[in-house]
Amino acid sequence: MRQPELLVITKAKDLCSYVFTITEKSPRRCRFTLVSRMQNLAMDARENLYRANDVYISDVNRQQAREKRLELQ
Repeated sequence: MRQPELLVITKAKDLCSYVFTITEKSPRRCRFTLVSRMQNLAMDARENLYRANDVYISDVNRQQAREKRLELQ
């Protein structure tokens, strides 16, 4: 059975869709600087969320991280 998507990923998709929709009608003088930056940042946020969702943290890694935090205190 397929798991539902995380809410944050759904919102990132909505953000990308919105950014691309509102920047379609942008003036030509802004299109290659501001618009491309906005589109790239929206896509980067979505891509980073997908990558973060794919990371699996095993119990061993969690235990090691916990031990390091205790050492720093």
